[in-house]
Amino acid sequence: MRTLSCILTLAAGLALSAPASAGVLWNESIDGDLDGSQIFAFDIGRSDAAGRASALDQDAFTFTVPTGAYLWAGVFSMQTRYEGGAFTVCIDAWCRGTATHKGDRPFLKANNYEDPFPSGTYALTIDIHGAATVDYELFMYVGTDPERPPLLALQEVPEPGALALIGGALLGLAALKRRPR
Repeated sequence: MRTLSCILTLAAGLALSAPASAGVLWNESIDGDLDGSQIFAFDIGRSDAAGRASALDQDAFTFTVPTGAYLWAGVFSMQTRYEGGAFTVCIDAWCRGTATHKGDRPFLKANNYEDPFPSGTYALTIDIHGAATVDYELFMYVGTDPERPPLLALQEVPEPGALALIGGALLGLAALKRRPR
């Protein structure tokens, strides 16, 4: 019976070990249009938004990077196939764009293009050039080191509390094994 309870504790620890991520900020299909009136406070790690844009529907929002942190990377991920057009993502006056194809398109990768964005408030816009409507996901990565990208956010590391729970379960199993019968 004790072995079963230790195994259940271990299984619960594995189930609770969620990745360290700031999470989904907005999903247009649930939360409504990204019309520029939204203000998001990014946290350390990855922040996501999902939407639908077209030449007639520019998506926009304002975001803040916390004090002592830096926006290091952004990925625009096409969820629908759309040939013959292009997209532009702008953060204030800084813009990047490319032809639209299904799949991930990095639009910000600090140290390859430019320095990371320091703490502050920024306006982000997404423009689709062409006649199609495009479903997309936007991934933004924030870290605290101005010299190094947030690799932990990119690799999604389990939270410390879940790791402690797993460690406790393993110690319980070890104690049961050493106990005389």
